[in-house]
Amino acid sequence: MAVALYLCPMKQRPGGALGRMTRYCAMDDFTLEITASMTGGEWREAEIENDQAIVLVRASDPMLVSLGLVFRRLTRAEADGAWTPTRLLPMWDAGRIVFSTRAVATKTLDRLAVEVPAIVSADFTALLGVWAAIGFGLGWRLPHWLCSWAVAHHLEPDRWVALLAPFLDSRGAFGDTALRDAFTRANEDPLGNGTWGTNWFGTPASAVKLVSNAAVAQAAFSSSFWSAATFGPDSEEYHLVSTPGTGQQGGGIRMQQTGTAGVDGYEYIHSQSTNLGSIYQMDNGAETLLGATISMTVAAGDSTGMDGIGATPALRLFKKSGGTWAQQGTNRTATAAYSTGHIGFDVGDLTEVLDDFSGGTVVVAGGSRNASGLSLLGVGV
Repeated sequence: MAVALYLCPMKQRPGGALGRMTRYCAMDDFTLEITASMTGGEWREAEIENDQAIVLVRASDPMLVSLGLVFRRLTRAEADGAWTPTRLLPMWDAGRIVFSTRAVATKTLDRLAVEVPAIVSADFTALLGVWAAIGFGLGWRLPHWLCSWAVAHHLEPDRWVALLAPFLDSRGAFGDTALRDAFTRANEDPLGNGTWGTNWFGTPASAVKLVSNAAVAQAAFSSSFWSAATFGPDSEEYHLVSTPGTGQQGGGIRMQQTGTAGVDGYEYIHSQSTNLGSIYQMDNGAETLLGATISMTVAAGDSTGMDGIGATPALRLFKKSGGTWAQQGTNRTATAAYSTGHIGFDVGDLTEVLDDFSGGTVVVAGGSRNASGLSLLGVGV
């Protein structure tokens, strides 16, 4: 068991909304091999300038050697030298992804090390589960990075929960926001009712429609957003998958400039054909995959959803099966801060049937996490 740093290019492939090109870190081409190489195999990226990313991988030693034949392996000193404090955001322009003149801060390598800790022993995994369970039991949502930090520092929850409590968001579990639309009314084409806007992306203008008290696609890919209100910044979206179909479905939060080719925000997509979930950041209509794709099987009657907590949010993908929500994969960290915005959903298959659209602002009792307070405890935020 070990970790290693690599310099990887960002690549493009079809697979996002509308089937158009999306950006992703080339390490995702090896996700299945990394996760299969050992229990706890994982990777995360810090995208830097020049369409590249510094990637930290936890995998078996032979897998790390194999990756070194494909990507340049870096020492920590070399990674520090390659790291850039800012990078330019991509944007969608006339059918292609280009770079804007807008710069954002780059994820630090120290944060990368927290997201992919080197040690994942049985004790580490067990203690990580205890920290997560303690958080949900007390109505908190302890972020993955904080649980990992606490476990890496050998902190037992019974000794430290009381100390951390004043600095954490106090909130319930995923899926506790309102049902927005149960679709129990006459057919609509497109969705209307004074509460829906058509298509996140502006063109092509294909929207979700209401047929027989359920949400279905107008065309091969259709999306709609809840126009009656904006939510957040801490927010979530989720819906019922009545019939999975054979294509893709998903949702979005914090969406701004909706209905235009320059939409910003965060979205997730689940592909029924590959049983994979993906979390994307949208920058001026350009979709960039955050981290690796996530193994995720969705059956008829399951629900799917996503939330984003924090200014530059930690994004989490969820599935409800048998009445219980469970996070799918680990957190994905956004690289640009989009605040209050719309929520919405999409249907990428004419045989897919969705229902019970829900979501909104996540209720936080006592305010946001006190970053300066956590810094006093030695937590890197």
